[in-house]
Amino acid sequence: MKRVFATLLALALVLAFSLVTATPVMAQTGPPATSGLVLHLDTSDADSITKNGDNKVSQWADLSGNNNHAIQGASGNQPLWVENVLAGKPVIRFDGLDDYLQTAPFGSELPQPNTIIVVWKLATDDFSRTVIDGIAADRRHAIIKVLDSPPTWNREIILHAGYPNLFGSPLPAPSDFLITSALFHGTNSKLWIDGLLDTEGETGTQALTGVTIGGRYDGAVNNLDGDIAEILIYGRALSDAERQEVEQYLGVKWLGTCLGTATDTGTACFISSHGVIEDLTAVSVPPGAPVVFPHGMFSFTVTGITGQVTITVQLPGPVPVGTKWWKYYNNSWYPLNIGDDDGDNIITVTLHDGVPPEDSDGVTGQITDDGGPGGSPVGWDTYPVSKVRVLLPWIALLAAIIAGASFLVIRRRRAQT
Repeated sequence: MKRVFATLLALALVLAFSLVTATPVMAQTGPPATSGLVLHLDTSDADSITKNGDNKVSQWADLSGNNNHAIQGASGNQPLWVENVLAGKPVIRFDGLDDYLQTAPFGSELPQPNTIIVVWKLATDDFSRTVIDGIAADRRHAIIKVLDSPPTWNREIILHAGYPNLFGSPLPAPSDFLITSALFHGTNSKLWIDGLLDTEGETGTQALTGVTIGGRYDGAVNNLDGDIAEILIYGRALSDAERQEVEQYLGVKWLGTCLGTATDTGTACFISSHGVIEDLTAVSVPPGAPVVFPHGMFSFTVTGITGQVTITVQLPGPVPVGTKWWKYYNNSWYPLNIGDDDGDNIITVTLHDGVPPEDSDGVTGQITDDGGPGGSPVGWDTYPVSKVRVLLPWIALLAAIIAGASFLVIRRRRAQT
C-alpha cells in the first residue's frame, strides 16, 4: 500500500510541476468579431484567390462562410494580385480604369445598421475614387458605396468634390494604407479613419444587398487606383469596443512591424499610432531584472512624432492583467502602465517625447524605447494566466489523483482499526 501511495504522490508532483512549464496560448489568427459577418475578403489567405498565370484575379473568395464571393469574369476588368506589398503580404491592385470585382446579391437583404471595414490605399492624389460601390445612381467621388436595389441606392460615404470632405485637412497621402471603418445607420452613420472618428451624419436608410469592389458598379468611372488588402462587412452595427478590436487586429496584421522574440516564443508585431517605427530589434533581458520577461525585451525608435505616441504590441501569447511595460533606463528599471490590459496577447503602451524614462534619446520628435512586458515575480518561469487556460484538464486530473491517494490512506487506516 505504501508503494501505491508513493507512486500516486510522485505522479501528482510531476503533474504539479507541469503547471509551471507549459507553453502559453498562441496568438489569435482571425478577426475578433465574427457575429453578423456577411463578407470577409483577405488577401493574406492565398487559397481564397483565383488568378491566372499573369496574376489577374477572377475570384476573391468570401471567408465568412456565406459564399458571397467577389467575381470578375471579363479578363480585361480583372485586378492584379501583387506579392509582398504590405507587411510581407500580398494585395489586390486596381488600375483606376476598369478593374473591379462584384458579388452576387447576398442571400437575403440586410437592413441597416451595417458596418464596413476596409484596409486599402490610393496610388494617386486624385481622391475621386471608389473603394466599394453599388448599382446605379449618378453620384460619384465615393470612398465607400453600398449596393442597394437599383436604381434607388444612394448610401455612400463621400470623400471630395462638392460633398463634405470627410478626411478634413490634410487629405491622406497616396502612399498611406488606411483602415477605414464605416457605420451605415441613418442619422447615426459614422466614419472612422485609422480608429479616429472623422465624420458622422445621415447616409440614407437602404438595405445592404451586395457590393462592387474597387470600382463603380459598371466599371466606368471613378474606379480605385490603388490596393485593397482586406474587407469585412457586418450586417449589424459593431459596438465601439468590437470595432476597436477589429481595427487593432487589422492594424497589427497589416500596418505593424513584426519580428521574432529574443526568447523564441514566436512573433511580436508593433504598430505606432503615428510616426514610423524604426530599428526594431529583439533584445535579451539585462541581469538583475525584478520580473520575468517571457517574450524578452525590445528596442525601437519612433520618428516623425509630436508629443506622445501609443504603441500597440501583439505578442505570441497572452499576458495577465496587471502586466507592466518595464523600461530599462540608466541601469534602472521603471514599470509603465499598459493599455488594453485585459489578459489577452495585445497590449498598448503610451510614451511621451522628451520625458525620461519613457523616452531615452533626448531628441525632439523622436522616441527611443528599450523595454518589454513583464510582471511575474522572478522565479516563476512564465505567466500563470497562460497556464490555467491551457492546463484545466491537467488540473482536474491532478485533483483526481490527490483525491484517490487520500481515499487509499483513509481506507488503510480504517482497515487497521
